[in-house]
Amino acid sequence: MKKKLYHLPGYYDIVFSYDLSGEIQFFTRWFNTYADFEVRRILEPACGCG
Repeated sequence: MKKKLYHLPGYYDIVFSYDLSGEIQFFTRWFNTYADFEVRRILEPACGCG
C-alpha cells in the first residue's frame, strides 16, 4: 500500500498540507532582524512532493 500512496502526489498534498502563515511570519521576522541582506528566497529540503 505504501508504494501506491507515493505515486499519488495529489493525495499527499491533501493529507500533509497545513496553514503555513505562522511559519512564514516567523521567518520573515527572523530574516528582517538578523539578516544583513534582503532575503528573497529560501530552500526547504525535503518539502514533500515539491
